[in-house]
This record gives sequence, structure tokens and C-alpha cells, in this order.
Amino acid sequence: MPRSNQKLTFSELRVGIFMFAALVVTGFLILNSSGDFNPFEKRMRLKARFVSADGLRAGGDVQLAGVKIGKVEEVVFLPPDAPNGERVEATFVIVQQLDKKPINELIRTDSTAQLVATSILANDKMINIVPGTTKGQPVSDNAILASTASASLNQLTSTGNDLLTQ
Repeated sequence: MPRSNQKLTFSELRVGIFMFAALVVTGFLILNSSGDFNPFEKRMRLKARFVSADGLRAGGDVQLAGVKIGKVEEVVFLPPDAPNGERVEATFVIVQQLDKKPINELIRTDSTAQLVATSILANDKMINIVPGTTKGQPVSDNAILASTASASLNQLTSTGNDLLTQ
């Protein structure tokens, strides 16, 4: 392609800079409107250990008494010598403030995490955190919450099969 002798004028440069800035702002607004991306929101990372993942995966919702507060970041296997038969550790990221109050007022050391099915037919799970009492201490970053087992569709089916064979 032959070189042009035409020079870039100041007004053309201004239009280019304006268009670039408009694209950056539009991209930020699109990501922010999804509700999952807010670079200015402070977050806290917590963990919970379960006997089995049972359909829990990264990207699953985390709720506090039914109110969405975060997402599951990763689900990893624990070594075979883990206590209480817990085989899976879920790391999740939650907001640090809920309704302009610190989340530590609701999630305390006596709070429990439970795997809950998102629907009856699907095998997807989410984590529901039961708020703690004033007897517990406020949780800190990377704290491990106690977990409770919930009845899954697989467990109910196997129990029904056991009853049928008896």
C-alpha cells in the first residue's frame, strides 16, 4: 500500500480519542450492568468443607438466608486424611457489606454452610449460609465455615431403592 502524504490533524486526533474513551466507558457499563462485576465493591473470601460436592461447581450462587451475596470461586478435593470425612472444599467470594451493614454482623463463627439444590430436576447446587448468633465471633477473610449435610435427590432415590428391596 503506498504511503500517504496526508498528515493527521488535531481535530481527527480528538475524534479518535473521544471514540476510544466512549468504547471503554460502554464496555465498563455493559460489564457493570450484569450485576456480577463491580471493581469498586469490596469482597471477602470464605471456605466451607463438604463430604461431597454433589453438583456444586465454580460460578454457583452463594446465599445468606436466601439472599444472594456472592459466587463460588473454586471447588477442590481435600487430601484423604481430612477430618470428619470431608472430601471437598469450596472457596467462595461474598460482598463485605449487605444493606450498608458489615456482613460480619450476620456471618459469624457459628454460622453454617449448606449445599442446596437450585431445582428438583437439575443437579446444580448452591451454598446457603445460615446466619450466626451473637454468641459467635465475626468471621474474617479465608475463614472456614462449618457445614451441614442436606438431603439430595440421589440420597432420597437410594433410600427409596433400599425400602423397595426390603
